[in-house]
Amino acid sequence: MKIKRNIVLSIAFSIILVVSTIIVVLIVIEPTDQRIEHEPIIIWSDRDFNNYNFRGKGSEESPYRINNLNITTTSSKGIYITNTTKSFSISNCIISAGYAGIHIQKIATSTAQIINNTCNDAGVGILIQNSPNIIISNNICQKNDKENGIFISNSPNSLITNNTCNGNSGINFIEKNFGNGISLINSPSSILSDNVCILNSGHGISLSLSDNSIISNNRFSNNSITGLWVDYSRNSSVINNKFLNDGLAFESLFTSNHDIFDKFEEFTLDYYLSMKIEGNFVNEKPLGFYSNLTNQIITSTGDGQMIFVNCFNLTVSDLTPTEFYGVSFYYCSYSKIIGNNFSNIAKNGVLQVYSDYTLIANNTLSFNGETGIILYNSNNSTIYNNTCLSNYWGGITMIQSSNITIKQNICNNSGSTNSDGITVLMSSNITITENICKNNRNSGIETWESEYLIITNNTLINNRWGIFGGPASFFTISFNTIELSRQEGIMMITSSSNGLSKNSTITYNIFANNTSYGIAIQAGINIVIHHNSFTYNNLMSIQGFDSGSDNYWYDINLLEGNHWKDWSSGNYSIDGSAGSEDIYPLSSSPV
Repeated sequence: MKIKRNIVLSIAFSIILVVSTIIVVLIVIEPTDQRIEHEPIIIWSDRDFNNYNFRGKGSEESPYRINNLNITTTSSKGIYITNTTKSFSISNCIISAGYAGIHIQKIATSTAQIINNTCNDAGVGILIQNSPNIIISNNICQKNDKENGIFISNSPNSLITNNTCNGNSGINFIEKNFGNGISLINSPSSILSDNVCILNSGHGISLSLSDNSIISNNRFSNNSITGLWVDYSRNSSVINNKFLNDGLAFESLFTSNHDIFDKFEEFTLDYYLSMKIEGNFVNEKPLGFYSNLTNQIITSTGDGQMIFVNCFNLTVSDLTPTEFYGVSFYYCSYSKIIGNNFSNIAKNGVLQVYSDYTLIANNTLSFNGETGIILYNSNNSTIYNNTCLSNYWGGITMIQSSNITIKQNICNNSGSTNSDGITVLMSSNITITENICKNNRNSGIETWESEYLIITNNTLINNRWGIFGGPASFFTISFNTIELSRQEGIMMITSSSNGLSKNSTITYNIFANNTSYGIAIQAGINIVIHHNSFTYNNLMSIQGFDSGSDNYWYDINLLEGNHWKDWSSGNYSIDGSAGSEDIYPLSSSPV
């Protein structure tokens, strides 16, 4: 079904933009004389303005004018102004500094205008902190390599228009700045319009903790993480923006490297429904933002990006998107995603956030820049018979989800160093069965801080590890074939914050030709291992390792252990500090 959309622009919003444009035009009219070489300008209070020969009187009608300067310095700041009440403008300057081209901090409301400057090749081009009602317009901030082109924090009612912020890079995970073109944090009721953000290593624009803001008529292109990221900014409007090879996102960065894993933000449904998202385009196709749909079958939308919020009983089938994003569901239930081809997409094929009772079946999700399928806090769902090949961050990932069945999927050739065929993080009651996971850079199946897992009848070949288990409990690993792992067939580790793996069984598996041990328990308690077959693992040295405690390498009731290809007689000794033994080795393979 072709879904119709209504685009309604608010008259009040239009008036705001017209008025803001008039203000900027009036301010920009300034003689452009030849720029003068100048030392860095440092102003700690109002009286420091007297140290410089600026035109103007510092009043609203006649602000101090810092203009037509060329400041190139290895000092940390090109222009730094703080703790002032006087009005001033910075215009028509070229500034390059060690850290911030322009840094404004803790100034009085509505006293600063930053117009038509070039702030390139610093750490951050323009940095604004605790300075409400500031105007930043017609600036060029490019190739700043530590944080962002423009970074504004704790400065409500900011007006940011007509800036060009391209090619900025750098990562600061503490502040969630990822080399963005423009970042706003805790700056509500701001307007960002008519800016150009291209080829930034993070987001084009990042809006965080800034309610009631307007993001309109901006142009985004080829930003690495996404074009526009909206984070905890309720009642904001995203209107008439154009995206090329990026798009709109609400979730935080996710990577499969747990050291820098940042979970999706826990937004409530009313957060998504509070936003006005209209008239945007991705790769010259509409950005489809659909809410409150019920009982519909969707086979074609013509959209460049598809976002569904609070929908019930949707069937999404036969789609073949080729844009930046696949399809995203937020707070939806009883969805069926069947028979689609989500391949060659820059981000994820299917994203499910707080969406329950979903069937994801018979899809092809291959050669995507991130993950084939992600479920976050989504329960009671089935992922069945999907083909997930050569996705950079992995085939299937679930985070903080429960009661999920992952069955008969193919998850091969995941690309990044830390990517898995199937990843289960902080989840419970997960059944992983009859899947094929081959040739993944990291694990065939990885679990982390999860419990009540059943991993059975899977084929795991030529991965770094067949199964890699972080702290986990009450899991069953049985009837799997684990071969040709580049390290251990199964590796169970500990975590300083979340303890040991425990209370689990590993039975009736085949371990063959793994480079290191068939099973290695780095730390674990009460893990029972029996009726497995170990053949030619660890270069035919000892094929098991145990540094845990109270683990048993045999069935304590049947008094039967495992089959070890290298065993000849007596007990079979297990490497590791636990001093474990299989005291009932089997003379033939039980599987």
